[in-house]
Amino acid sequence: MLDLYSRYVVGWMVAPVESAELAKNLMEDTHTKEGIKPGQVHLHADNGSSMKSKVLAAMLADLGVTRSHSRPSVSDDKSVLGKPV
Repeated sequence: MLDLYSRYVVGWMVAPVESAELAKNLMEDTHTKEGIKPGQVHLHADNGSSMKSKVLAAMLADLGVTRSHSRPSVSDDKSVLGKPV
């Protein structure tokens, strides 16, 4: 995960598979490590199943993280909340 403005790597994980539970663990660990306050972060992710999972969505809602996803079939989508940046 990158901070959009500084390009600082705030979190990363290497795993043999992609899953909702691993995505949840990564987000929780990064959130704690960086001392993020509710409403301070917006997560923009691809349309992968783990990023759209109910497990991750519930955890992000509990942490006060807003989120958006790339438009379907647009690999280089640079829009945030549906607005080009």
